[in-house]
Amino acid sequence: MEKRQLSNKSLLEDIPVWYRGFSPQNADKRFNGLVTLEEALTRSLNVPAVNLLANYGVENFYDWLQNAGLKKLFRSPEDYGLSLILGGAEASLAELSPLYSMLMNDGKFTPLKWLESEPDSSSKPLLQEVTAFHIREILTNVKRPGFEEYSVYFNNHIPVAWKTGTSYGSRDAWTGLSGASTAAPLLFTLFNTLSDSKKELWKGFPEHANYETIRICTLSGYKASEFCPHTQEFHAAKTNEKPLICPFHHGVIVSRTHGYEVCSLCWDADDTLHITEARYSAAVRNELRKIGREPPAEITHNPLCKAQNEALPFSIRYPEPGARLFLPKEDAVTEMGFVALAAHKERNAGLQWFLNGMYLGNTRENHSMAITAPGGEHRLGVQDSLGRYAEVQFRISRRH
Repeated sequence: MEKRQLSNKSLLEDIPVWYRGFSPQNADKRFNGLVTLEEALTRSLNVPAVNLLANYGVENFYDWLQNAGLKKLFRSPEDYGLSLILGGAEASLAELSPLYSMLMNDGKFTPLKWLESEPDSSSKPLLQEVTAFHIREILTNVKRPGFEEYSVYFNNHIPVAWKTGTSYGSRDAWTGLSGASTAAPLLFTLFNTLSDSKKELWKGFPEHANYETIRICTLSGYKASEFCPHTQEFHAAKTNEKPLICPFHHGVIVSRTHGYEVCSLCWDADDTLHITEARYSAAVRNELRKIGREPPAEITHNPLCKAQNEALPFSIRYPEPGARLFLPKEDAVTEMGFVALAAHKERNAGLQWFLNGMYLGNTRENHSMAITAPGGEHRLGVQDSLGRYAEVQFRISRRH
């Protein structure tokens, strides 16, 4: 959030992904296509979190955690891998508590104080003040699904930021949906014991903080580009990194007569119109389509255009290029296969499937194909009705 100036409303992909054989799943085994950063955090969605860590870097996050006082990380960053962001590491309550208080302390980390008589320890900044503020707001304002019936235990006499979740492998369910009937009443009872009469218990926006006000796209939540039609202000942490610009809105030149997208190789310069269009990947569209949230159809490029560099409206989702699949060794009776997946931007588009140049079959709307093949190198291809073709190479290793 701080490094690339993401906002609370930045859209994150929640789609099937594979990282060298690791395919993260959300707790409900479902995908949402796109979710805001705040929704991903409050709902403890695993897939968007893993995608963020993959972009940020496991080693960078590992170093940050060590700097934040987690001393029980006895394995290397590579050993933890992307599960590091899902609770796959070791931490005690004594180590986690100062991290939560750090959010309330404007991003400054102070070691845990066991006795009131102990002298105060020096603090160090882990997050910028404005970043800590935004995370507090997310954990305060957004409702958690499934907890409405337990909120009657809380009298709301002070604002409270709190988090639900289950760690990697469901080892430590804490105030999560699986433990709501017992954990939530206790949690809200503890909230009610917090005093609001002796000192300030909540901090508003840090006006004195070192931040900058940027314009973000109302649709995507990212820093707005010249093509974003609607924008709003957002107070972002200052960063030396290049901020992420809205990846959805694009400028499109269309033919007034035919309605196709056109380019310099196929347009009639006197018959063009410049518009802005929101565009989504085939994989995102595929998941949004499944839950009834598919965006409007995108304008297609002139089919008579000679341009060869247009992005394909479909993609092979699994296996990923260069994948190595480990499958049980075949025998005379059975041969274990796998299911290949593809996605297309158009709802009713058909795809033809090929393995090593041999036709396998055709799919429409739900693009999955069962594959059975011997060990070794293979080529998997898909082709649409216009002859456009995509291919990945992968290797199958058979083992006992």
